[in-house]
Amino acid sequence: MAGYKVSNPNQEQTETYRQTKESYKSSLKDKQPGGETVAPFNTSRLSPCRQELPNVVFHITSNHDVYLEFIKQSKSGQKAMVSKVMAISSDGMKVKLYKPKGGKAIPVSDQPPPGPDNCETYIYPDMPKEYLDKYRYAARSVAVIRSKTPKVIMYTDRARYMLMDNSPEPDFWVDFYD
Repeated sequence: MAGYKVSNPNQEQTETYRQTKESYKSSLKDKQPGGETVAPFNTSRLSPCRQELPNVVFHITSNHDVYLEFIKQSKSGQKAMVSKVMAISSDGMKVKLYKPKGGKAIPVSDQPPPGPDNCETYIYPDMPKEYLDKYRYAARSVAVIRSKTPKVIMYTDRARYMLMDNSPEPDFWVDFYD
């Protein structure tokens, strides 16, 4: 399947677009100088997903909330345990931080652990710097998922055309059938 990205529909020049490990890593690098805050993200129109990485599990739930589960390896080194959870509302403004099961680490599961009634709650961007860095990580992850989510799909007898959901300049992919 070939993918093409057109930066401007009026330009005739197209470039082949393939997401490599290096370009994925560079898209996750913090592009904000001096640790400035990023705009709040929105997860509307994104499908629920789960991505497990070495130190964090990233979730978008069915109600579009974002969860970052921070992982610590158990003492035996075999089991990943959730030590802290950051829950972010679908509009990116309300951030909750809590430790599962009253401060005890629990094994990683398919769903984020439920939060207690008494947890640290912040309104973005008024939160400690250590949490702003984690928020930026969530925002970058949402941006990557949004750039891979089609907003408009058109099928013809020769190709499938997809306008992706990232903005203000969305990606445009064409998959030719032959």
